[in-house]
Amino acid sequence: MRLKTVTNSLGGRRAHRVAVAGVLAASLIAAFAGAASGSASVKHAATKAPIKIGYPVALTGTDSLYPTALAGERAAVRAINASGGINGHKLTLDWCDVQSNVNVAESCVRKLVGNGVVAFVGTGDNYGPEQEAIEKADHVADLANFTATSPVEFNSPIEFPLTAGATGTFAAAPAYGIGVAKPKITSYDFVGVQIPIVEALAKSTKQAIVSHGGVWKGTTFVPESTTTWAPYVAAAAAKHAGMTILSMAGPQMAEFALAAEAAGDTFRTFYLAEAVPVSLIKTFGPNTPFGKNLIFASYLPAWTATKQYPLLKTFVSDMKAEYAAGTKYAAPSYYSIAMEFSWYAVHAFDVVASKIHGKIDTKSVLAELRSVKGLTLGLTPAWSPNVPGPKGFSHVAPSDFHEYMLKIVNGQWALAYSGAIPVESYVAG
Repeated sequence: MRLKTVTNSLGGRRAHRVAVAGVLAASLIAAFAGAASGSASVKHAATKAPIKIGYPVALTGTDSLYPTALAGERAAVRAINASGGINGHKLTLDWCDVQSNVNVAESCVRKLVGNGVVAFVGTGDNYGPEQEAIEKADHVADLANFTATSPVEFNSPIEFPLTAGATGTFAAAPAYGIGVAKPKITSYDFVGVQIPIVEALAKSTKQAIVSHGGVWKGTTFVPESTTTWAPYVAAAAAKHAGMTILSMAGPQMAEFALAAEAAGDTFRTFYLAEAVPVSLIKTFGPNTPFGKNLIFASYLPAWTATKQYPLLKTFVSDMKAEYAAGTKYAAPSYYSIAMEFSWYAVHAFDVVASKIHGKIDTKSVLAELRSVKGLTLGLTPAWSPNVPGPKGFSHVAPSDFHEYMLKIVNGQWALAYSGAIPVESYVAG
């Protein structure tokens, strides 16, 4: 089932009202989970000109976090097309490997613009600020770039995040530790690979912690090419912080974890869930004292939380279909938050584009994103992409300032805290 069908059933009843006498609340729950929707079982072939979306993604190089995210994009496109496309148009995905290189990342965006993409959806790399200028010059919207870290991305007229990006995710450390954890976590340090995006995150995270009464124990930067993690583990352990915040690629985090376990260090560590597929969890000993003390932030609840968020069953079914079609990284062992988010972003584009009357192109997509309000997407608060957030975040909607805290239980993700945690005050003060 496509997400649009689910949201029409629940959140879009004003436009898609179905008068059925005696409908029980249980029927709505079933529809949300994908068990009951009359329109979902009727498939119509897409007969109009295809709609192309762009996806620059880091598949190789030091930032190669996102092969699983590309699988999520593909799964969503497959599901949408299986249900008839968007207003009768088949959806196509045009992607480009940025190779963890800023120059290649810029070239990729130029190539995709030249190929006629109507929008960038779920951008999967760390070069948003550099790519934004190209997108802006060609008036191409960037929907759900989840790496937002800079004022450019927060305030660009063509950027429409679904979350507060990496800045919001790192702010979840004090939002959880100072805001809701019991007992509270009051002191923090930061270990990160020394690249500009991480330096910016260290600065914003420190500001969030100090402004909310936390104690900053210091920052340890690691050369990007390091292969020896023991000294940096020792440096973090020596600070005796209540929580050590890590900012590095998933495989690097696994090496840090293994070095910590070898040294017998069991300090509490915070990391981004997006960069950790199921296969990587197994490499750092989730049942060791270090693994049990890991806490993760995510802008979406993990796919295991189907009881609280039944829509996640649709994610799993879409990934199964993609794996059956031959996509290696759609296998359950590769499931990740990055994959789930990319899947979600494409479905969000579907919801937006389906509201357009007439030609679906760069101009109409941008216009719709600048006017549509109150979209019910299922895993996040109702989304109004054009309603500005606080000062300094004119293109990050108020609903985007939330995070979910995850932990690892028996080698799988689980919610560490029952609901979304608001992070706006920790991001914007």
